[in-house]
Amino acid sequence: MCSILWCTAAAMCSVFSGNVLSCLSFARNSVFLKGALWSLFIPVLFVGKMKFFYENKIGVMLFFWWTEICMNHIWICWLYVCGIFVCAILLLGRRRKLRKLVAGMEKRKIDDTFVYVTDAPVSPFTIGVFKPQIVIPKIILEEYDKKEFQTILLHEKVLIRMDSYC
Repeated sequence: MCSILWCTAAAMCSVFSGNVLSCLSFARNSVFLKGALWSLFIPVLFVGKMKFFYENKIGVMLFFWWTEICMNHIWICWLYVCGIFVCAILLLGRRRKLRKLVAGMEKRKIDDTFVYVTDAPVSPFTIGVFKPQIVIPKIILEEYDKKEFQTILLHEKVLIRMDSYC
């Protein structure tokens, strides 16, 4: 019985987060809209555990409409699953393209840390889970002083360390 409860909670969380994520992908240029949609991921953690979800008419209307549609029209459920797979394939393709782009960048060793330097006007970022790589724009290396650069580098290292704990 407990496994059924957890599976139901996980399914409701994935349905809710899938809908929010699809809306988020269409809101690329609006910073406010993206922030508002990202804030909707907070309730995802609690969707399966709220009394509101199970014992309230409003909760049932808000969360069970999708389940009811999928039970009555199986083709919609399969279309939704296929859409998730297409989005996953597109996401993995973009990640692969970014990894290839980073691999072609200049690699420098700065203070016992290897960084990849790019000419593109981007903010510093880290890519990779198993072999994380730090990408720094060339303009930061040229115009920032050593203390500012060390702060940026430390921030990226902290992000790598946080990802290893998650």
